[in-house]
Amino acid sequence: MPRHAAPGDMLLAMLRHRALPCTLALLPFVLATGCIMNVSNHRAVGTIDAPIADAGKIKRLTIGNSAGVIVVREAGNAGAAIKAEVLLTEDRPETDFDPAFDKHVEVVMAGDELTIKNRHDGASDHNDWQLHFEVTVPSGIALTIEQSAGTIDIQLPAARDVAVETAAGNIDIAIPVVEGQLRANASAGNVVVAVAENGPTKGCDVSCSAGNVKLTLPKEVSGQFDLATSVGNVSLASRFGIETERDITAASARGTVGQGGATFRARASAGNIVVR
Repeated sequence: MPRHAAPGDMLLAMLRHRALPCTLALLPFVLATGCIMNVSNHRAVGTIDAPIADAGKIKRLTIGNSAGVIVVREAGNAGAAIKAEVLLTEDRPETDFDPAFDKHVEVVMAGDELTIKNRHDGASDHNDWQLHFEVTVPSGIALTIEQSAGTIDIQLPAARDVAVETAAGNIDIAIPVVEGQLRANASAGNVVVAVAENGPTKGCDVSCSAGNVKLTLPKEVSGQFDLATSVGNVSLASRFGIETERDITAASARGTVGQGGATFRARASAGNIVVR
């Protein structure tokens, strides 16, 4: 096996080919471990951090990371900041770690959009490195987050349009108020979304290939519901008044709640969908 062909890389390669038999076989592993990163041979070698200048100007946050963890929280009294734990493969010495922030993280502020990227992505030794991000930003901004493998965890009081994607890992979003559309996709992993007070005002599109979807919506939500799983169950709270239909292994639920309007869509290739 090549030096960089870690078990997690092999598993991710299979997932990228979207081979359903492989995906189904991996489902118990993904659900039990919660994240593909548990098979990694990386260890933490240092922590780096930097403040975010002119955070009040940010209207959109974009984060890109190949493998690791991304956590987004509201900036407190300490101000907006970026913190990253740097992990390195065990077969490389810790002295290869450079504590300089810009050796590992690329930060670009263009207009009102803040972009944060793993600087190792695209490098010849990118598989040797992982970054676990913790980013604190003002509430109410738009979010675009992409990660190849690992967990994405977002907790904010409010946000505008939200788009989150990971190829292998769990997504956990808790934003009581979403003004706009919310999209979340995990190829292998669970997707948990809670918008408990208002929105998403333009609906949502939540999906996973192998894993479960759990969606919590406001009590007074109104819209078109389109829920379906190829192998699994679909369950809605009785307050929605929508019946579930079954067809051998598949299940679906479609209907209008209240005055209609925004579309709330959820898909799972192999897993359950729960809407509350």
